[in-house]
Amino acid sequence: MRLGLTLAPVHVALAMQRAVGLPERPGLLVRSADENSPAAAAGLGEGDILTEAGGTPLRSVSGLYAAISDALPCGRLELRVRRGLKDRSVSVLLDAAAASATAPAPDGLAARTGEHRV
Repeated sequence: MRLGLTLAPVHVALAMQRAVGLPERPGLLVRSADENSPAAAAGLGEGDILTEAGGTPLRSVSGLYAAISDALPCGRLELRVRRGLKDRSVSVLLDAAAASATAPAPDGLAARTGEHRV
């Protein structure tokens, strides 16, 4: 389960923001949040853009993995999220499955679509 997110890369998030006339901010576009996942429990959902994790701007999925790894000792990951024109802070409670999220597992999704499961 990990965080329970499927994420599109930064260039997709920028293109989406550009297409709807939003100011562009680098981040990872949430394609979906698994039901009953830590991400869904924190209120994350399709269309959200993760702009920061642990206080660090997100420019790649590897940055999110690093933030998860850093947050494991305290059990919470602090995220900045853009939804529409509003930015907000979200705290995701990490479960034991998040510990396996320290490195992306090659499942073919990233190779086919550029998306990642986290």
